[in-house]
Amino acid sequence: MMKILQICKSLPFEIKGGIQTHVWELSLSLKAKGHTVSILSAGSMKQGECKEEIEGIEIIRIPYFPGRRITPFKHTLDEHCFNQAAKNWLSTRHASYDLIHTHGRSGLLLPREVSPEKRIMTFHGLAHREYDFNFRRNNRFSLDLWVHQSVNRGIEEESYLKSGKVIAVSHELKNCLEEDFGKRLAGIDVLPNGILSERIDGSFKRARLVCFVGRFSQLKGIHLLPDILEQLPADVKMVCIGGGSEEAALKTKFEDKGLIHRCMFPGFLEKAEIYDWMLKSNCLIMPSLIETFGIVVLEAGMCSLPVVASSIPALEEIITHNKDGLIVDEHNAKAYAAAIERLMDDEESARIMGRRLQEKVLSTY
Repeated sequence: MMKILQICKSLPFEIKGGIQTHVWELSLSLKAKGHTVSILSAGSMKQGECKEEIEGIEIIRIPYFPGRRITPFKHTLDEHCFNQAAKNWLSTRHASYDLIHTHGRSGLLLPREVSPEKRIMTFHGLAHREYDFNFRRNNRFSLDLWVHQSVNRGIEEESYLKSGKVIAVSHELKNCLEEDFGKRLAGIDVLPNGILSERIDGSFKRARLVCFVGRFSQLKGIHLLPDILEQLPADVKMVCIGGGSEEAALKTKFEDKGLIHRCMFPGFLEKAEIYDWMLKSNCLIMPSLIETFGIVVLEAGMCSLPVVASSIPALEEIITHNKDGLIVDEHNAKAYAAAIERLMDDEESARIMGRRLQEKVLSTY
């Protein structure tokens, strides 16, 4: 049995995102197989280093300078400061672990003493791809994000080349890695994110409710949500689960369209609460502009909830159009609304798609 260290800056669940869910559930699965698992995460400068155990997983919180307080470069500095603190911490402790598993951009600055054989790097996305896309799509320049993506490209490439094993969460992301950083002699393993769950009975009567779960940002396509709801019949409602930098703007747009009374914002929720909403809903809407996987699709599948998603390669790796969900080729509110109405008008087809998605998740993820 091995002693494994996972590095994730925001666990346990300061941020409830796909990476955090994946790292936590992977840790529980490894523990169930008899391994000793620790998670290195961000702590407070005032409290210093502290440890606690949650469900048999050791959480190690290390102090770091909160670079997010320096507003002009909050993204760049906060991430760099944590990674530097993690590097310093590991420089004298790396020998205690058999494997060191870094996720996303947490832990990219491992000390040189860590041999490649010990290093596993799971890529959940690429900073420069996401920010380049954001700049092109929104035509908004941010010096902080430009510096962030510029710095991270080099660091991600170095980690890509020096890790003994590299994992991509989708074939689409593998293609991006090889296109940007070249092919590795050791190759790349494509291992999609998984999910921990028992089979859930999804045969309940569904409300005329559209469910969105995710970060409130332009890249998730949230700007389309009010327009989509406006296209739907007056008795259809929408629940937007999550939060983020665009929350105020999103609510304002719902208000401006006179739709705020048809929309609910419960905030960030625990998985059981998300499942409760999904079991009430008619479909999950994912109008994303860019995705590298989409763990929320798996959560919808566990609830036998069909998904209406944008035509993005990573989502099309999970969803088969007309079989276990609907893929929308035209990225506009009218097209998404038409797909949602199709599921609402044909409840039997929606139930069949939902059950197929659940079986796919149980067998594959």
